[in-house]
Formats: sequence, structure tokens, C-alpha cells
Amino acid sequence: MRYGMNFSRQPTLVQFLKSRKIDTVLDVGANTGQFARSLRLSGYAGRIVSFEPTSRVFGLLQSQASSDAGWSVRKEAVGDEAGSLEINIARASELSSLAPFSGRADMFGRATEVIGTESVTVVRLDDVLPELPGENFFLKLDIQGYEKRALEGARKTLKTLAGVQLELPIVHLYDGGWTFGEAINYMDESGFHISQISPTNYIIGDEASATEFDVVFRRSE
Repeated sequence: MRYGMNFSRQPTLVQFLKSRKIDTVLDVGANTGQFARSLRLSGYAGRIVSFEPTSRVFGLLQSQASSDAGWSVRKEAVGDEAGSLEINIARASELSSLAPFSGRADMFGRATEVIGTESVTVVRLDDVLPELPGENFFLKLDIQGYEKRALEGARKTLKTLAGVQLELPIVHLYDGGWTFGEAINYMDESGFHISQISPTNYIIGDEASATEFDVVFRRSE
């Protein structure tokens, strides 16, 4: 007897994209393009638009995308108001953020050390989306404690998306961020339910315990 469950395989993000006929992925917080490259290696052949605000890392991202005609890059941060802000540049570039580090960030050692700041351009997704080609969009947000602010600038965009991936914390590395539960409630109120959850970073010295999860949300039926 079948109950609509299959325990023999684990669903993947690319399966999700294919099942929703996603033709454009918005890769917000691209860093050097790790997420986009993983999509390509997993078989996603659609359009990717990557956002990365800091100059040095953007140069590396631009180089990665240069040979892929379906992958465009934008030197912008994403938030709730268009303008410019100072970003804290961490020694580990993927931890750089518009939000300040919390006291808990020390658990990552020198990786969270702020080695500089940079004034970056900030855009709202609601302003950007009309400029972009595509019909079925998926949004990935990995912007280190600034996800809620980005979604506040994407109220209209959320209504058009087939799915969203957020990096959500259990341990808060940044001040002013939301809790895991607050994020789930926000997405539920925006019309999305959880589809997939995967642990990402782990507590140093306790690798059996995750600090963050990548959570994929599907639009509610």
C-alpha cells in the first residue's frame, strides 16, 4: 500500500527546479558563484542571474560566469531600500554582510574577523525583476542575516515566484536577524510551505550540530 511517500531517495534542488519548470534562478549573495556552479553540475540549464556587491569577490564571480552565456552577474546587494550601504567584509568572504556580527560569531574564529568595509549599491528585487527576462523564477537568498530585509523589498516579487531557498540560522552570527521560526512563519504568511531542508554549517567542536540550514520553499497550492 502506498501513502504518497518514498523513503528510497532524497529530493534535490534541481529536481524541484525542473518540476516547477523554472527558467530563471535569482542567485542573491552569489559570492564567487559556488551556488550557480553547483546548479550547472547538477544539470540545470536555465538562466542564472547572480548578485554580489563587493568589488574583489565580484571580479572572481565575473570571471566564473564569463564562459556561460546563460549566467549574468550584477554588482549589487539586495535589501528593502534602494541606495548605498557599508558592508562589513569578513576574512572569509562568504560571511561578509550588511548586518553586524553578533557575539556568537566568535565560534567561527578568524573567519568572521572584519578586515574592511566597502560602500555598495543596494537594490530592491521589486525594482529589478521587471528588467529581467524569464517566466518562472526561483529565488535563492544567502546574504548573511539580511534575508528578511531583502524579502521586505520583494513583496511583489514573492507573489510571482515558484520557489525560494533561504539560508536560515539556528545559531545567530549576525545582529538583528530573524529566528528560524520567524522565517518559517513569514514565508507561510507569504504563501510558501517548506519543501526541502539541508544542513549547511556546523558548530566547531560539535560537528553533529548544525548552525544553519538551506530551506527550500514551494508555493502553496
